[in-house]
Amino acid sequence: MSKSLKHRTKAFFTTTSKCDLVDNNMCEAFNLAFWWPDIRAIITMLEEISVRMMTRIVKKREFCNKWKNSYGPLVKIKLDAQKKEGVEWRVVWNGHNGCEVKKGRKQYIVNLKKKMCRCRSWEISGLPCAHACCAIWHDGGDPNNFLH
Repeated sequence: MSKSLKHRTKAFFTTTSKCDLVDNNMCEAFNLAFWWPDIRAIITMLEEISVRMMTRIVKKREFCNKWKNSYGPLVKIKLDAQKKEGVEWRVVWNGHNGCEVKKGRKQYIVNLKKKMCRCRSWEISGLPCAHACCAIWHDGGDPNNFLH
């Protein structure tokens, strides 16, 4: 492969954007939706793109208004899966800095104040990982309040 590990390994992902997607499906879907076999005038093409985008925005807004939480249903599914796995971990609290979460031979350090876990999943996606959920519960909190 010609690409380096920096472009396809989570260890090198930046934590400023909160997205754990590695593929390019959104761009591919956009390109497919606006591909025309015939040649059109640029103004006509831009007007059609504008109408399609406005229609999509209205549909997405209506969909978002039906949410029961402040986050979407797909995020809820992912968070519920992390919570379910978080029950299996054991917490060793180390005071003000956070805790160490263990399961078998695996262990991770979680810092609730900084919203960080050593697995980096929480920082990359914005969703508390299973280790963070376990630490949040141990601290008396609710993982739903730790989304960022």
